[in-house]
Amino acid sequence: MIQVFLKWFESYTSTLILTFLGMALTIVALLMAFRHSNKLGRIANSLSTRYVGSFPEHVHKIYRAVQDAQESIVVFSDCVDYGSFSQPREHAKLLRALQCALDPSRFTFPVRLWRKLLGRRRAVSVNFLIWGKPQLISTANRLNSSTSFAQAAPHAVKAFVKGLSLYQKEFVKEYQSQFDVLKHLAENDHTDWTSPAAKQACEDVQQALHMWEVRLLTSKGAIVDGQFFESTLAGDKSDLSTRLANVPKAEYFFWIIDDEKAVVLFTDPGEDALAFFTQDFYLLKLLRHTFKQKYADATGREWSPP
Repeated sequence: MIQVFLKWFESYTSTLILTFLGMALTIVALLMAFRHSNKLGRIANSLSTRYVGSFPEHVHKIYRAVQDAQESIVVFSDCVDYGSFSQPREHAKLLRALQCALDPSRFTFPVRLWRKLLGRRRAVSVNFLIWGKPQLISTANRLNSSTSFAQAAPHAVKAFVKGLSLYQKEFVKEYQSQFDVLKHLAENDHTDWTSPAAKQACEDVQQALHMWEVRLLTSKGAIVDGQFFESTLAGDKSDLSTRLANVPKAEYFFWIIDDEKAVVLFTDPGEDALAFFTQDFYLLKLLRHTFKQKYADATGREWSPP
């Protein structure tokens, strides 16, 4: 009996030791893999230029960059309300960050105190250059085409409406009637999004949102320029459609922060844009030169850097 027990105990002990040894080796392997991945992550983050995602996930990266701005924000895009249709929550955060940059008093008290300790008291200069006619859905978004929009509309418009009601309450209050029409269409499972009326209802809200944000930001000191705005403000609309039709679509957009870093997006027809973050001195110099040239092409004036 004792011999049987000893054999069982020996067998059980060997199995237990092997089990614990296997677990120990697994833990060591996981720790080494974690350390290796962290090292790769640090290497990736230390690169002067790196991929940060496709549209619209990268909107959060733009928000974080804008949040850190201390002196200037320079934007070249095809709309002011960038990401509002596909990422309403992140866009609302981005819009608030822009407002806070223009008016630091909008920050909460702890943030204002922290900024004061860091010496960040001044308002940040914000310059937008809108290339061509402002797009209701950015060309960086694959839903920009009418076919893609019609296919994705049942879900996309419903999410857009929900996002506006949650994060853009001031806009909704001001444009309640237009919003209610779109909300009714979005909640109706039988809405035909290929119909001109349904699409027009969506475009009306998007156009209103864009101009509302332009007014909001310019009222706080932002500068928004471009062919569309220049002609509209000057009252010269005679050849506006012709001129805008001849403006080639931009193949890239960018947000330059403090001349120290930028988020650059490369558009791809039918696909979402690919975004990159850069702190490369020469790329930043090229982007700034590009903005200056595009500004002259769009407005006929020389850009005066902030």
